[in-house]
Amino acid sequence: GFNLWGRCQNCQRWTLLTKNNYGHSTLTVNDSLHRTEGMVELAEFVPGSKPQASFDMTPAFGNMLKMASRRFEKPGPRSLLVEDQVEINTNTKTITWQLLTQAEVEIVNGGVVLKQSGKELKLYNLSHPELTPAIVDLDPPPLELDRQIDNLKRIEFKYPASMFADGTGNIRVMLTGD
Repeated sequence: GFNLWGRCQNCQRWTLLTKNNYGHSTLTVNDSLHRTEGMVELAEFVPGSKPQASFDMTPAFGNMLKMASRRFEKPGPRSLLVEDQVEINTNTKTITWQLLTQAEVEIVNGGVVLKQSGKELKLYNLSHPELTPAIVDLDPPPLELDRQIDNLKRIEFKYPASMFADGTGNIRVMLTGD
Protein backbone atom coordinates (compact mmCIF):
# COMPACT_ATOMS: atom_id res chain seq x y z
CA GLY A 1 0.00 0.00 0.00
CA PHE A 2 3.03 2.35 -0.03
CA ASN A 3 3.92 3.98 -3.35
CA LEU A 4 7.73 3.85 -3.31
CA TRP A 5 8.11 4.69 -7.00
CA GLY A 6 6.11 7.91 -7.35
CA ARG A 7 8.25 10.94 -8.24
CA CYS A 8 5.77 13.81 -7.85
CA GLN A 9 6.59 16.52 -5.29
CA ASN A 10 4.03 15.23 -2.78
CA CYS A 11 4.51 11.49 -3.41
CA GLN A 12 4.86 9.11 -0.47
CA ARG A 13 8.44 8.12 -1.32
CA TRP A 14 9.72 11.52 -0.12
CA THR A 15 8.46 10.81 3.41
CA LEU A 16 11.23 8.18 3.73
CA LEU A 17 14.46 9.45 5.24
CA THR A 18 16.63 7.55 2.75
CA LYS A 19 14.79 9.13 -0.18
CA ASN A 20 14.66 12.80 0.86
CA ASN A 21 17.17 15.55 1.61
CA TYR A 22 16.82 15.13 5.41
CA GLY A 23 18.64 11.81 5.04
CA HIS A 24 21.58 13.15 3.04
CA SER A 25 24.59 15.41 3.57
CA THR A 26 23.36 18.53 1.80
CA LEU A 27 21.69 21.90 2.32
CA THR A 28 18.05 22.17 3.34
CA VAL A 29 16.19 25.47 3.01
CA ASN A 30 13.23 26.42 5.21
CA ASP A 31 13.14 22.85 6.57
CA SER A 32 11.53 21.87 3.24
CA LEU A 33 11.99 19.03 0.80
CA HIS A 34 14.13 19.60 -2.27
CA ARG A 35 12.20 20.18 -5.49
CA THR A 36 11.79 16.85 -7.31
CA GLU A 37 12.07 18.49 -10.73
CA GLY A 38 15.23 20.35 -9.68
CA MET A 39 18.22 18.92 -11.55
CA VAL A 40 21.53 19.65 -9.81
CA GLU A 41 24.35 19.59 -12.35
CA LEU A 42 28.11 19.51 -12.23
CA ALA A 43 29.16 23.05 -13.12
CA GLU A 44 32.95 22.64 -13.05
CA PHE A 45 35.60 20.01 -12.38
CA VAL A 46 39.29 20.78 -11.89
CA PRO A 47 41.56 17.71 -11.76
CA GLY A 48 45.04 17.63 -10.29
CA SER A 49 46.76 17.36 -6.92
CA LYS A 50 44.04 19.55 -5.33
CA PRO A 51 40.92 18.55 -7.27
CA GLN A 52 37.74 20.61 -7.15
CA ALA A 53 34.14 20.04 -8.23
CA SER A 54 31.31 22.59 -8.25
CA PHE A 55 27.57 22.06 -8.53
CA ASP A 56 24.73 24.49 -9.28
CA MET A 57 22.22 23.54 -6.59
CA THR A 58 19.74 26.35 -7.33
CA PRO A 59 17.13 24.10 -9.04
CA ALA A 60 16.79 21.93 -5.90
CA PHE A 61 15.36 24.85 -3.91
CA GLY A 62 12.72 26.27 -6.24
CA ASN A 63 11.74 29.79 -5.17
CA MET A 64 13.20 29.45 -1.64
CA LEU A 65 16.64 30.77 -2.71
CA LYS A 66 17.80 33.03 -5.50
CA MET A 67 21.02 31.01 -6.00
CA ALA A 68 22.96 28.15 -4.42
CA SER A 69 26.19 26.44 -5.41
CA ARG A 70 28.33 23.84 -3.67
CA ARG A 71 32.05 23.36 -4.24
CA PHE A 72 34.22 20.51 -3.00
CA GLU A 73 37.98 20.95 -2.82
CA LYS A 74 40.57 18.43 -1.65
CA PRO A 75 43.36 20.67 -0.31
CA GLY A 76 45.34 17.76 1.14
CA PRO A 77 45.41 13.97 1.28
CA ARG A 78 43.26 13.85 4.45
CA SER A 79 41.06 16.90 4.11
CA LEU A 80 37.99 18.08 2.23
CA LEU A 81 36.62 21.63 2.03
CA VAL A 82 32.89 22.00 1.38
CA GLU A 83 31.93 25.53 0.39
CA ASP A 84 28.38 26.70 -0.23
CA GLN A 85 27.57 30.04 -1.82
CA VAL A 86 23.98 31.19 -1.36
CA GLU A 87 21.95 34.18 -2.38
CA ILE A 88 18.74 34.52 -0.40
CA ASN A 89 15.42 36.05 -1.40
CA THR A 90 12.30 37.11 0.50
CA ASN A 91 11.19 33.45 0.74
CA THR A 92 14.37 32.34 2.54
CA LYS A 93 13.87 31.80 6.27
CA THR A 94 16.61 29.31 7.24
CA ILE A 95 19.43 27.40 5.59
CA THR A 96 20.59 24.17 7.23
CA TRP A 97 23.99 22.66 6.47
CA GLN A 98 23.83 18.98 7.34
CA LEU A 99 26.01 15.88 7.43
CA LEU A 100 24.88 12.33 8.24
CA THR A 101 27.07 9.94 10.19
CA GLN A 102 27.08 6.75 12.23
CA ALA A 103 30.15 7.89 14.18
CA GLU A 104 30.13 9.07 17.77
CA VAL A 105 29.92 12.88 17.80
CA GLU A 106 31.66 15.22 20.22
CA ILE A 107 30.87 18.94 19.98
CA VAL A 108 34.01 21.10 20.24
CA ASN A 109 34.74 24.79 19.74
CA GLY A 110 34.15 25.59 16.08
CA GLY A 111 32.67 22.22 15.10
CA VAL A 112 32.62 18.53 15.98
CA VAL A 113 34.89 15.52 16.21
CA LEU A 114 33.59 12.25 14.78
CA LYS A 115 34.98 9.00 16.21
CA GLN A 116 34.50 5.56 14.71
CA SER A 117 36.57 2.36 14.55
CA GLY A 118 39.57 3.99 16.26
CA LYS A 119 39.70 6.91 13.80
CA GLU A 120 38.78 10.57 14.07
CA LEU A 121 37.40 13.09 11.63
CA LYS A 122 37.35 16.74 12.62
CA LEU A 123 34.64 18.93 11.14
CA TYR A 124 35.25 22.69 11.47
CA ASN A 125 32.75 25.39 10.57
CA LEU A 126 35.32 27.82 9.12
CA SER A 127 32.84 30.51 8.10
CA HIS A 128 30.78 30.54 11.31
CA PRO A 129 32.78 28.90 14.14
CA GLU A 130 30.51 30.54 16.72
CA LEU A 131 27.54 28.35 15.72
CA THR A 132 26.91 25.28 17.87
CA PRO A 133 25.64 22.34 15.82
CA ALA A 134 22.54 20.34 16.68
CA ILE A 135 22.79 16.56 16.68
CA VAL A 136 19.56 14.88 15.53
CA ASP A 137 19.21 11.20 16.41
CA LEU A 138 17.85 9.16 13.48
CA ASP A 139 18.03 5.75 15.17
CA PRO A 140 15.25 4.70 15.07
CA PRO A 141 14.28 6.50 11.85
CA PRO A 142 11.25 8.83 11.74
CA LEU A 143 8.99 6.27 10.02
CA GLU A 144 8.68 2.56 10.74
CA LEU A 145 8.99 1.91 6.98
CA ASP A 146 12.38 3.66 6.86
CA ARG A 147 15.56 1.68 6.59
CA GLN A 148 17.07 1.09 10.05
CA ILE A 149 20.67 2.35 10.17
CA ASP A 150 22.37 1.76 13.52
CA ASN A 151 23.58 4.89 15.33
CA LEU A 152 22.57 7.20 12.44
CA LYS A 153 22.47 10.90 13.27
CA ARG A 154 22.42 14.22 11.45
CA ILE A 155 24.77 17.07 12.34
CA GLU A 156 23.09 20.41 11.58
CA PHE A 157 24.31 23.98 11.43
CA LYS A 158 21.28 26.29 11.14
CA TYR A 159 21.64 29.71 9.53
CA PRO A 160 18.74 32.15 9.84
CA ALA A 161 18.33 34.29 6.72
CA SER A 162 19.20 37.33 8.86
CA MET A 163 22.83 36.08 8.99
CA PHE A 164 23.06 36.98 5.31
CA ALA A 165 22.29 40.67 5.75
CA ASP A 166 23.61 41.70 2.34
CA GLY A 167 21.63 38.89 0.67
CA THR A 168 24.57 36.61 0.03
CA GLY A 169 26.38 34.10 2.18
CA ASN A 170 29.31 31.76 2.23
CA ILE A 171 29.28 28.57 4.32
CA ARG A 172 32.68 26.88 4.57
CA VAL A 173 33.22 23.57 6.38
CA MET A 174 36.53 21.69 6.53
CA LEU A 175 36.73 17.96 7.21
CA THR A 176 40.14 16.68 8.31
CA GLY A 177 41.02 13.08 9.18
CA ASP A 178 43.89 11.35 10.95
